Amino acid sequence: KIITKKKMKKKRTTTRKQHNKIAPQKLPEGNQQEEEYETQSEASSIRGEKKTTENLLQPDPILKSKQLIGFNGKYPGQLMYTAEDKYMIYTCASVIVILNVKSREQRILTGHTEEIAAMAVNKEGTLLASVQTGKIPLMRLWEVETGRCVAILRVHHTDVTSIAISDTGNMLAAVGRDAHAKQIIVIWDTIDVLQSGKPSVIIKHPVVQQIERITFVPGEDTKLVTCGKQNIRFWRIRGGGLRGCSIATENLSLVKQDFLAMAFETSFMNVRSHRLYVATAVGSLYQINYQKRLIECIYQLHDGPIRTVYVNEGMCVTGSDDHFVRVWPLDFSDYFLEAEHESPVTNVDISKDGLQLCVGTESGSIGLLNLTTQNYQTMIRSHTAPILNVALDPHHPEFASVSSDHTIRVWNLNNFEQLYQFDTVGECPLSIAYHPMNYVFAVGFSSGIIRLFDIAATTVIEEFRAHKQSVLDLHFAADGRWLISGSIDSLVISDCEHMYQPVKVWHYSETSESVSLAMSPNGLYLASAGPAGNMVHIYTVDTFEEVYTFET
Repeated sequence: KIITKKKMKKKRTTTRKQHNKIAPQKLPEGNQQEEEYETQSEASSIRGEKKTTENLLQPDPILKSKQLIGFNGKYPGQLMYTAEDKYMIYTCASVIVILNVKSREQRILTGHTEEIAAMAVNKEGTLLASVQTGKIPLMRLWEVETGRCVAILRVHHTDVTSIAISDTGNMLAAVGRDAHAKQIIVIWDTIDVLQSGKPSVIIKHPVVQQIERITFVPGEDTKLVTCGKQNIRFWRIRGGGLRGCSIATENLSLVKQDFLAMAFETSFMNVRSHRLYVATAVGSLYQINYQKRLIECIYQLHDGPIRTVYVNEGMCVTGSDDHFVRVWPLDFSDYFLEAEHESPVTNVDISKDGLQLCVGTESGSIGLLNLTTQNYQTMIRSHTAPILNVALDPHHPEFASVSSDHTIRVWNLNNFEQLYQFDTVGECPLSIAYHPMNYVFAVGFSSGIIRLFDIAATTVIEEFRAHKQSVLDLHFAADGRWLISGSIDSLVISDCEHMYQPVKVWHYSETSESVSLAMSPNGLYLASAGPAGNMVHIYTVDTFEEVYTFET
């Protein structure tokens, strides 16, 4: 909205209501600077002037992401190696992380506005494609080496389930739905996209079948395969269109399955030698002769749906909802290696030397399995639901987080690995605070109970009910004598030296869904925001008398 000069008015600022003053001479002198800044900002927007470094906060940007902890484990296609095993690429919410395998340094790619649904990379590992969830999903093309976004695409209306890049990087394909909720395959020409940044749509093809996955045939720019609900189809780009045919079979009941994942033998470049492996929702794996379009064999490998599969010249790796990842010889006589995980396995990939297997799970963990030594190393663990609160350890390079996935986790600030995990079955932890003296933290729960945990011993050392409602925030006093906790209906001061007995309670005249507490750096004052959303109360920590109240 453009505001004309005639309509521009000086913004009124909120007057603070002062009750008891701590030191009037130290209080802010109104909102004069804020008033001036807002008026200048309006004037700049009216004149259409570009922002200059003079009115930007410095440095710009003030905050820069250093490390991300997390992994989108619920979608397949979120974890992969690049050529020569230099990088491992995975997603974390709406962000892509390119991890240097040797140095463990992260390069973070931002730009998506929703959770990432799928990724694909070409054989050389130079071009990366990613697409997000939601309506009118953004698809971005990236240069892997520099992390530069070279193109942004918007074609599908919703539900992009799978994307693929040809080995050469010359073609990009995606499956999603149009404005009429019908699935379409869209193919782009991406030959010079790293230089020009202008991929062009060459085909939009509607499909009747429900497709889950799409992939290019190795070494081919014009041949693709799709699989999905009771269908496996082979496609060829010809004459500006897309022509497809189904698998040839004498027994149609063989394809009455839901196909979830597929992979080619990656080492052979002769199309006549290709075998295609397609995984099903009942734990079986179809071996298909690509040239003849025939099913050669069906293997029953898992007790649950197979979500991910990888095949090279010597082995096949499968990951399933039964929590197992298994490594098979290509005759599938018996697996020679398996690893059980805490949750369904959704992503697998193998390094190009065939020695390292990376595994991603639905619970957000990434592990590395050395196929030679059979040593398993967990690289990343994640919360699987929104993180509600975090707290820094005042004495150790650690921090803790609580989440609505009913877990409390302690992390190392140096290498960002998870150190401890506390499961809180039946109750959701909402707030957390470290003790200023001891290696202990207090956690407030949705039930109104506060528990104190001995971190090193991983045990609960104290439990008491401080509130009738959810404990939304809590803090220790600087000397560790008091524990201050706030809920939607009250603020409670508990005596840490006398079994956490309450010594003072403020009952709110009105309830609120948001209560926030903060201690001053010198530990002398406590600030409370809430329950009224526009009021902040200041208390002294020694007597807990209210000394100042103001309206925001």
